[in-house]
Amino acid sequence: MAGRLGLLAWVIFILSASAIVNNNSVLLQAAALTNDIGANYHIHDSTGYSGNFSKVFEILVKCGIRNMRVFSDEIDAPYLDYYGASTGIALTVSISNSDVQRFAASFEDLTKWHQDVLYSLHITFDVKYITVGNEAIPGPSTDDVLTVMKSLQLLNNYSSFADVKVTTSVGSSVLGDWYLPSSGEFKPNASRAMTDTLGFLSASQAPLMINVYPYYAYAADPANVPLDYALLNATYPMVHDGPLEYSNLFDAMVDSFYSAMEKVDYSDVSIVVSESGWPRDGNYNFTTPELAATYNRNFLLRISSKVGTPKRPGAAVRGYIYELFDGESPHFGLFDENFEPIYPLFQCSF
Repeated sequence: MAGRLGLLAWVIFILSASAIVNNNSVLLQAAALTNDIGANYHIHDSTGYSGNFSKVFEILVKCGIRNMRVFSDEIDAPYLDYYGASTGIALTVSISNSDVQRFAASFEDLTKWHQDVLYSLHITFDVKYITVGNEAIPGPSTDDVLTVMKSLQLLNNYSSFADVKVTTSVGSSVLGDWYLPSSGEFKPNASRAMTDTLGFLSASQAPLMINVYPYYAYAADPANVPLDYALLNATYPMVHDGPLEYSNLFDAMVDSFYSAMEKVDYSDVSIVVSESGWPRDGNYNFTTPELAATYNRNFLLRISSKVGTPKRPGAAVRGYIYELFDGESPHFGLFDENFEPIYPLFQCSF
């Protein structure tokens, strides 16, 4: 029975994706999205317009986005608290790489941030996760990441929100070969840190956050990465990995992480996708509004389907789209300076 239900879920997902491929006017209705969908929100972006918290929360609520990821070096807690009250939005708070180094060096600074910022946010929001660093492993802050994670867990345990999960966010730079998911393994310069981090996550039952960008894989090697495979457009298997079949690169990249985690004996740690998106400009024909709209629609449908990956069919993938507005990485934004959609994606209940 479970196998037939899983097959049915895949059929529904593929038919939904096919409808989008054949009709780009199809919009995602807020009611069709699930609690597994989130969006990255850089408060202090390059234009400054996204600091209008009232409009930001209106977009989130009326477009059906129920989770938001914000960044520690940009948080204005009183304004977030004021405008976010009663919205039901859940937060992921990401500690910036520069703050990781500072907090590792000073437990006093970390404690003050925990009391002044995190405590305030937790009163208003359901704070689900604190991510320590964004692709800080591998890098100069590698050893600091776990230090801060352990300190935060200690502070959480002695506060009113011991249920907030502490984790980190990593990208494909921690992996070696990943095109065949079964070959996924951690690079030598990341293996020790990832193994230690996964040990912490396993003990605390927290997920690993990963950034998954099929766009970059396609743009780097379009001769060998089919566009439909990168866009989640294909409706048939394009990659065969032993008994497993893959119709999209997103699933293959997620399963590469699962393979790497298994090889260091931490198959019990779950995964949440902290970033995924496609830019609409900036790299010739690789980046158009049509391609960005297609990938982002398919990504949101993929998350909303609650279907697992070929390797973990029973583990629904949760994810955050990158991002609400143009920020550190230009051309990824979904809304413009007037808070209007840059391309058709959501059917919001304004």
